[in-house]
Amino acid sequence: MSTAPPPPPPGPAPGPTTHTFNGPPGMTLDQQKAFVQAQMQHQAQLEHTKQQNLQRAQTLPSIDDEPFTPLPFTINRTEHSLSLPPDFVSSPSLVQGDPSPQEILDGINSLAKLFKTAPPQAIPPPPQKIDQGRSAQVVKLKDEGNAKFKARSYDQSILLYSASLAVASQRMPWEASGIFKEEMSTVLCNRSAAYGAMGDWPASYADADAVVKMKRPWSKGHFRKAKALLGLSRPQDALTAINLGLEYEPSSIELLAFRDEILAALKAEEEERRREELDSDEEEGAGK
Repeated sequence: MSTAPPPPPPGPAPGPTTHTFNGPPGMTLDQQKAFVQAQMQHQAQLEHTKQQNLQRAQTLPSIDDEPFTPLPFTINRTEHSLSLPPDFVSSPSLVQGDPSPQEILDGINSLAKLFKTAPPQAIPPPPQKIDQGRSAQVVKLKDEGNAKFKARSYDQSILLYSASLAVASQRMPWEASGIFKEEMSTVLCNRSAAYGAMGDWPASYADADAVVKMKRPWSKGHFRKAKALLGLSRPQDALTAINLGLEYEPSSIELLAFRDEILAALKAEEEERRREELDSDEEEGAGK
């Protein structure tokens, strides 16, 4: 007869439960206890707040609980309006504080009438939409002005450039601003050249200055402005204008060549001033 194996010797009695400390290193035992206690209080506060939020959410009304009453609207496609049966039109508000069915009906029909009778420009299109028909008209008038300019019919070219500017300036405010600046600056620059060709340097300067303000990095605007200033016998201001343009396009052949022309004009002006001073000195010497 076999006998059962003897039971294993009893193991050591379990010791107290230990907790791993994850606080900052270098704390004393008292500091560690205070740190753990603060963490436990923080967790308890978070759990309390969570339970409060859950209880509050359970008291909120569900969307399905809100009253909803469909209205039997009838669409009149000829007059672009809505109508309701008489008993609904005369009924009060379905919910306290809400508009009545008649007020709802009047508001919808008024809005539909506005959209039907308002001019196209009163209803904004999608963002960044460009009026291609207006763009084509601006280019057409500008090109006709260029043809008159090449034919030396400067007065006619100015009229056509002005008409092109009038069309471009009537763009709606919701159109892309870059298109407006591009069209206006190009046509103004051309008109500045036409005014200059006629010797109307003040008008040429006004157009060129507007070009620089609208499209500052464009060398052509600085060139036209400097050209007009030189025509106004202001070579020093013309040099300042051309140097500003060279800051944006240092290798512009047109600007560099015209700067040489301005420098030659300044040199000639200085030589003329010296001759006048010499002549004045000689006259004073002869009078003694």
